[in-house]
Amino acid sequence: SEVKYIGDYAFNKSFVQKIAFDNVQDIGNRAFKDCTKLRTVDIKDTTVNIGTEAFYGCNMMESIRLSQSIQYIGPGAFAECLKLRTVDLSAINQPCNISDFAFYNDIAISDIQFSNNIARLGDACFACMKGVAGNLLTFEFPSHISTGVTEKLPDGTVDTDRDPIGNFCLAGRTNLQHV
Repeated sequence: SEVKYIGDYAFNKSFVQKIAFDNVQDIGNRAFKDCTKLRTVDIKDTTVNIGTEAFYGCNMMESIRLSQSIQYIGPGAFAECLKLRTVDLSAINQPCNISDFAFYNDIAISDIQFSNNIARLGDACFACMKGVAGNLLTFEFPSHISTGVTEKLPDGTVDTDRDPIGNFCLAGRTNLQHV
């Protein structure tokens, strides 16, 4: 495939059930938002950026494994994926910023695996809304978190001094027992 970029809203609210692509570098904002039938996402080693709310509301997705080349997971990229249980970020082999609300209100998450290359965990990136405890019982912060992280913001500007662990990172996860 010669497709390098999946545009903003490209498959928004479609009934796609599986995606797999080999050469895509960037997944646009809200590209697969509210694809309520999407179960399988195969992100290959060429993908670098996942846009804002790219997979927001994909309620059938149960697990994701992101490739080694991922550098940026946009705001709300996987938010409101209510059946998402497993998040595997262990293959990422370069600095990667997980933006604000990236996995917000994913109440079924029970297993998160990080690589040592996670540079920043954004504000409320694994938080749950008030009144929802979630299934996450144990959370181990990535062993290497940077200081003074540079992050590309949704409007295209760059913030050069973000805190490495954002505010409210795990807020609302009242079932959490070990950190």
